Amino acid sequence: MGVSMGANIIVSQYKGAKDHENLEKAMTTTFTLSMLTGIVITVLGLLFTRPLLELLGTPEEILDKSATYLRIVFIGTCGNIVYNGMNGLIRGLGDAKKPMYALIIAAIMNIILDAVFVILFHWDVAGVAWATIISHFASGLLLLWWQSKGEYGATINFRNLKPDKHMSGLIVRLGLPAAIQNAAFASGMLVTQGFANRFGTNFIAANAIIMKVDGFAMMPMMGLQAAITTYVGQNIGAGDVKRTNQGIRSTVGMSIGFSIILGFILYFCGKYLMAAFNVNERALEMGVRGLRFLCFFYVFMAVQNVLGGALRGAGASTASALVGVITT
Repeated sequence: MGVSMGANIIVSQYKGAKDHENLEKAMTTTFTLSMLTGIVITVLGLLFTRPLLELLGTPEEILDKSATYLRIVFIGTCGNIVYNGMNGLIRGLGDAKKPMYALIIAAIMNIILDAVFVILFHWDVAGVAWATIISHFASGLLLLWWQSKGEYGATINFRNLKPDKHMSGLIVRLGLPAAIQNAAFASGMLVTQGFANRFGTNFIAANAIIMKVDGFAMMPMMGLQAAITTYVGQNIGAGDVKRTNQGIRSTVGMSIGFSIILGFILYFCGKYLMAAFNVNERALEMGVRGLRFLCFFYVFMAVQNVLGGALRGAGASTASALVGVITT
């Protein structure tokens, strides 16, 4: 995600400046760095899956299934990176529609494969994991095909995938703070999960459904964050600071409006969304209580997401990352 975010900033700025030569170098270097990172993550993930789950205090009755799921997810890391990396690149080029189409296809494919692998083939947890990584990989290949058609003014140069040294340095410099921020957030989630694991399966289930419904609520905010990063990057690249500031103000206003509406809906209707996950009454009660607490803070999260995205788009990714680490 750090590589993808660093690339998003560079790609959007080169696109705004209409520098197609450096745009192609940035796209090619991003793809290569992403794949190399994916290989490293796969190897480390497969080696340390079970020790990490044990460190988190995962209950014995779900440890084996959790390890199975995670190992399959790590096997599919490169496919996941193709999907997420191309998603970030194409959004950085100013096209938000094709990533959305790919996401819809991935979601539908995931649901169908879940049903086939779990209900028909009886693969249990492993089937869910395989469905996820196959759908991500297929959608990533679709995005790769779309960018190869050349409609964005540049494409990934598959004939020479050697990363450009200067471009790699830029991507790492801009992406490293975002990577640290994401690592801090992920570490915070692991600490939270480790805490939840010590309170039994009901608490784990409640925490899981809170995160699912909360993730649904965060989608508009994350979408606006991605949009403002690209918007700021392209307008900074074009040298139009006035338009940049207008866009930031408008996006902050929209994010506040969305967060208030979603907070209201989830406070009163979140229980029915959580009930769809078919958990027992005790877990559902815990989940509703937790979600209703979160609803009061969506406004603050919305503003932070949008301003963080704007800072990243302007190239000030260290400031955005610092706030994210402190928040975590």
